[in-house]
Amino acid sequence: MTLIASDSRPIRSTAARPGERRPLGRWMLGSPLYSLTLGHRSPKSFFAVAPDPWPGDPALGQRLVVGEFAAFGVVGQVTPASPDPPWQRAGANPLWLDALNGFGWLRDLRDCGDPASATVAVRLVDDWTDREWRWSPSTWKREVLAQRIVAWIRHFDWLAAAADPDFSARFVFALARQRVHLRRAARAALGGQEAVLVLKALIFADLAFLRDGKRYEKSLAQSLSRLARFVKRYVLHDGVVAERAPHVQMTVLRHLLDVRAALASADRRPPAEIVAAIDRLAPMLRFFRHGDGGLALFNGTWEGELKNVDLKGDGKTSTQWYRVVIDGRQASVFYKKDEKIIEVKPGQFRVERHLTNAIVMAITSGLDNEGLWVETWVYAITPKDRNTLIANLMRVVNNNNLPLTNDHSKFSSALIGELQRK
Repeated sequence: MTLIASDSRPIRSTAARPGERRPLGRWMLGSPLYSLTLGHRSPKSFFAVAPDPWPGDPALGQRLVVGEFAAFGVVGQVTPASPDPPWQRAGANPLWLDALNGFGWLRDLRDCGDPASATVAVRLVDDWTDREWRWSPSTWKREVLAQRIVAWIRHFDWLAAAADPDFSARFVFALARQRVHLRRAARAALGGQEAVLVLKALIFADLAFLRDGKRYEKSLAQSLSRLARFVKRYVLHDGVVAERAPHVQMTVLRHLLDVRAALASADRRPPAEIVAAIDRLAPMLRFFRHGDGGLALFNGTWEGELKNVDLKGDGKTSTQWYRVVIDGRQASVFYKKDEKIIEVKPGQFRVERHLTNAIVMAITSGLDNEGLWVETWVYAITPKDRNTLIANLMRVVNNNNLPLTNDHSKFSSALIGELQRK
């Protein structure tokens, strides 16, 4: 079930990701003319809204200090002023790029304890603003843009303390431009947890520039009203979000707690609908907990050896190593061949959840010298505890044009076992 935030334009019937445009629209968005419409003057005031309270991962922060960014089972070089800039790196895993451009890793650097971490963070923020000041479909993707706006605002004080005197002006100018585009992108249909994230980012940005004019006050009121109306429908009467997924429940609760803290830092009260949503969401998390107290969450990196099921009855068994990286409704799957890790069908795996169970699946087809082939991969998973998934993998292949006398015409394989959180 996906709810659409009110005041959104209807989703068009042609297939496209939310917030995307047609090719002509993309050309216009990436043009110098559109860049000019984002503004050429910096706001005169800036308010650092509610510093980030959530803990980072010190180990990931230490890797960033030495120029490595690890996310979703992928490690890539991230160095300021590099001849190979990472922000739109060709061939990079899309999930890795989204995480990099979302800047959620600022908290990892902040909490790693290295004296150089703040300087590294400032240099990376400056590198992004130098290279990505113009719209692009990857670095300015709506959800990624919303994540970046919140991360930048919440870490401003920490960044500014380690930066040169001109950093604040550069930072505020870049942030104001991104806010303008996000307001425009938010006019398209918003649904699910993305709606909460995008409206949260707009609320943070409006609070940050609130002292700069009445238009920010008006925009803040609109975003708060829109979020209030949305969560009233999105958080159901039983206290569960519409997707009925534990990771979404926790993510949405964190977003709403962040909004409440941001408003409190500006001496404002949240709308009653947001308070009521928080009050309904929090108690329900206990129903998604395992016996050891951990939530039934799928997001993250999982690895392990799965055992082949003897479908032919010939007594032959073997094991195969797999890595599954889950992020929301997207996933990446890897296996080993001759000790080399290979990704299966990059960008094709999707995740469907229902309470404590999920399916990670991809179904693809193509033509080769043997004709049409259709291939399906399905992982059925459920958590055993907070660090273990029970996994059943089924792979089915139909080489449609091969005769049935060929062993590879139609075949399937199945594997079972457990995957461990990494």
